[in-house]
Amino acid sequence: MENNEVVVKQKSNKGLIVLVIILILMVLGLSGYLVYDKFMGKEETPVTNNTQTDNGSKKVLKKDESKDIVYTLYTGKGIDDFDTIVPYINIDSSSAQELNKKIEDLINNSGYKINYEKNAVECKDVIDNNIIECPYLKYKSYINNNILSIVIYKDNAMDPLSHQYYTYNIDIYTGKEITNRDLVKLKNISESDFEAKLSNTFKEAYPFDKYYTYNNNYPEEKDFATQMYNKTTDLNNCSIDNPMFLNENGELMVVFGVYYYAGGEGATRSIVNMDTKQFIYYENYKI
Repeated sequence: MENNEVVVKQKSNKGLIVLVIILILMVLGLSGYLVYDKFMGKEETPVTNNTQTDNGSKKVLKKDESKDIVYTLYTGKGIDDFDTIVPYINIDSSSAQELNKKIEDLINNSGYKINYEKNAVECKDVIDNNIIECPYLKYKSYINNNILSIVIYKDNAMDPLSHQYYTYNIDIYTGKEITNRDLVKLKNISESDFEAKLSNTFKEAYPFDKYYTYNNNYPEEKDFATQMYNKTTDLNNCSIDNPMFLNENGELMVVFGVYYYAGGEGATRSIVNMDTKQFIYYENYKI
């Protein structure tokens, strides 16, 4: 009688042990599945439509996936047979379309006509195979985080007062235009202080003793030079609406008109680097 009770008790203990082992194995199996699913088995969401990944997180809106964000749309020849290259902003947004329209208007207003079949620009004024009026146009583009900056340089290669810089800034992720005020804010400059800051930066980078290097043999010449320097540094010439862009180092570059005491009555367009406090004469910023 006593032996039968012992056998039943031993069988009951063995069944309980087996049940516990099964439960432990089930818990371990479920934990392993969760770890694999989180760290090993998760797939990235595929990229679709007009986008491409940036660092695996953000997406760059593109109109044509087969092309770069900025590419040369039109080519041609300007005065003295200089090459002309015109950019296209390959971003799928209304702001990008507006900026591309501004670039196209710049071409038309510079004496060119567009040959859409050949993706080329042709000068309207040609006499005996010689281009008479059309300047040459070239561009550079830079990307800093979310900001794409394009600067177009226009020059007829004859008169330093004729050249100009045209700038275009846009967010590559949202497709929205980046305004001058956005760039100024990015550099922690208040709008109300910008004019004075640009004027003072130019004065620091290009003081009067560098601007006017002649002897005082002609007092009237120095007086005129002083007038032109003051006109250059006047706050009205330091507007926040001056063309600006970010260069390859993310530095704020502002197009700045300098009135010289010799060489013409107009302003020569050059560049002030607001970050490095550097004045860059236009011949030293070639495109």
